[in-house]
Amino acid sequence: MKWALILGGSSGLGLACARSLGEDGYALCVVYREPRQRMPEVESAIAELRRTAPAVLALNVNAVWEEGMAEVIAALAEAFSPECRVHVLVHSIARGSVKALAPPRWSTEELARQADARPTFSANPSPEELYDAAHFALQARRAKAAGQGPTELLQPQDVTLTIEAMGTNLLTWVSTLFQRGLLAADTRVIGLTSEGARRVWRGYAAVSAAKAALEATIRSIAVELGPFGVRANLVQAGITDTPSLRHIPEQELLKLTAIQRNPLGRLTRPEDVANAVKLLCRPEAAWVNGATLVVDGGEQLC
Repeated sequence: MKWALILGGSSGLGLACARSLGEDGYALCVVYREPRQRMPEVESAIAELRRTAPAVLALNVNAVWEEGMAEVIAALAEAFSPECRVHVLVHSIARGSVKALAPPRWSTEELARQADARPTFSANPSPEELYDAAHFALQARRAKAAGQGPTELLQPQDVTLTIEAMGTNLLTWVSTLFQRGLLAADTRVIGLTSEGARRVWRGYAAVSAAKAALEATIRSIAVELGPFGVRANLVQAGITDTPSLRHIPEQELLKLTAIQRNPLGRLTRPEDVANAVKLLCRPEAAWVNGATLVVDGGEQLC
């Protein structure tokens, strides 16, 4: 039996990956950290996975802590038959700080005032007038978002915890499983990244640093564990409406902009990302190593 270990698998991209891999015949170990009030929703999702996957281990532990990792590894060791190993490891932990580095330069009132100063258009507006219309529409949305944005400023400990949870934690998992002999001869390690690893928006500094760390981690795994059969790759998703995105300041503006940029005219869906992960787990993808597969419908091109 082939096992897929999904770190952060109770919602969003992680849950979509678990569904897809379970339907593809993988036994699932789904690790998540959720509060009590979300458990009915999580348990419903796990029950759905059990209807399609050969086996499901669901563990509500902190995958970033050493104790949580030990609990997961012990559960895997108990569930495995002697020949079982982890064939797929998907890192989808989304636990970080979305706090700004500095207060907004303009107040909510000033942005609202700018947004209200709409231009007058002619009967047949020129490209310049249309550009102005788009600019003022953007300002209006920024005025709304500014009132909903982060009020706390980013602290050093916020950055450290975010980079550990969403970036370097994958390296800890891979090295530990490798040293315990729990990785298969053809393990696929997949990290989920975003355009935010290279682009900037307010409140995303810590997560951006974490994604950059994750990308560096994947490259190192691909090179150093490649000789042992491990393939490590990244899936870069476009803007996707997930619980994690809803914590990002100005997320409504991000979604609107993504739809406008996207040649296919919609947001990326969790299923789009899960399908790409499944492709990277197929035998035909055995020669893909250290790569970034962009799954955004062409959003980053525009």
